[in-house]
Amino acid sequence: MNAEAHVRAGRLIAIIRVPSLTRESAAALTSVLVGEGVRALEFTLTSDGALDAISAAREVAGDRAAVGAGTVLHEQQVQSVADAGGQFIVSPNVSPPVIRRTNELGLVPLPGAFTPTEVQLAVDSGAPLVKLFPAQPAGLSYFRSLRGPLDKVSFVPTGGVGIDDIEPFLSAGAVAVALGSSLVSSVDDLDGLRIRAQAAVRAAQSLSSPRPTC
Repeated sequence: MNAEAHVRAGRLIAIIRVPSLTRESAAALTSVLVGEGVRALEFTLTSDGALDAISAAREVAGDRAAVGAGTVLHEQQVQSVADAGGQFIVSPNVSPPVIRRTNELGLVPLPGAFTPTEVQLAVDSGAPLVKLFPAQPAGLSYFRSLRGPLDKVSFVPTGGVGIDDIEPFLSAGAVAVALGSSLVSSVDDLDGLRIRAQAAVRAAQSLSSPRPTC
């Protein structure tokens, strides 16, 4: 199962954005998240040790979940993520060169877009999934308005999304949602992380799967 399939099946991406990571802390976070049913983990490149964290997370996750990188801005970073074993590339913006390189390396691109023009550029550049970013404070009403003429796009709302927002966004047509600090707040609070992960997975799986999109 590739990264896109994991995202669609799990309907939830856990964003790990902390100041620094070790292989040990990444493995511990991954063990909790994947153990509770999270199917996609994004380690942002703004964290010190992110590439080693991706490598460690892949070892723990195995075939149970996809591991990728976030805040990827340049083509060179895509290669580094691929070398570390990453399976998908998340960006805050639409960069056709990043999307192209991601596809060339067999990884899954997930660029961030906000306007209709940006969304269509992401799709035309080869992105199978598009991150609506920032999803908040624009909110659910903006997402519904955006998705009206773009209902074939596979959206993943990201940015300010909390556990209580999961069901509303999925009900409105998102294929998945991505949660950051509302899910993973630190590398130390593993008991709290387990409880939040259970709640997030329960919300993500409470709805039937969305219809396939082209």
